[in-house]
Amino acid sequence: MRISAVPSHVMGVLVRVHVGSMKLELALVLLALVLGCHFTEAFATTVIPVDPRSTFLRGDAWGSGDGRYDLPEPPLILDLSSLEFSPGDNIVLTQHGDRTSRYGAGDVTNLNGVFSTSDVLLDHHQRYRVPGALEAGVDFVTGAILDGNPSDIAEDFRIDPSVTMSIPNGAEYLFVGTVDSFYWDNRDPDNDFAVSIVPEPPTIVLLLSVLLGMHFLRITLR
Repeated sequence: MRISAVPSHVMGVLVRVHVGSMKLELALVLLALVLGCHFTEAFATTVIPVDPRSTFLRGDAWGSGDGRYDLPEPPLILDLSSLEFSPGDNIVLTQHGDRTSRYGAGDVTNLNGVFSTSDVLLDHHQRYRVPGALEAGVDFVTGAILDGNPSDIAEDFRIDPSVTMSIPNGAEYLFVGTVDSFYWDNRDPDNDFAVSIVPEPPTIVLLLSVLLGMHFLRITLR
């Protein structure tokens, strides 16, 4: 294998590989590894913490007879353009970690999202808090909050454990929050409750990944 020098005036990096007796399959495997590393690096830099008490849904319930008033935190609001995403892009959203509730229920992972034309969020007493909400994905039907008031909106979608979708036209922001009937008692003791957003890998990357797996399987079976 010989790597030629690249003149400084040439933009990018041009690598010439002399394959010789190397099989084409091995060359494709190496390409799969390079592309896989690229997407792994992108994935690792886009994991964003989510407050376990945050929501863009209604959250004005009273506690169960204990006189406490629910005070949910604002949701995570992502500026899509700052993350270099645009309407029409295919993305993969993944939920990470878990949270607990007041009653000791651990491993709670529910997470939902909604796209919006703006970052405006109304008061938590209201059911429809995101006036710029856009329809996207499969509707996530949420139940009533603790005092019996409805919280469901038509435009949100479920993220956990992972969802692949297209950013709708007009979307400039993505709201992300958890789903509960009472939010203020939620905790994240190990600080791992989070969401990641990455581009959907191109089909060629998926095909090369399959090839990579087949290659190593054949080596194992020899």
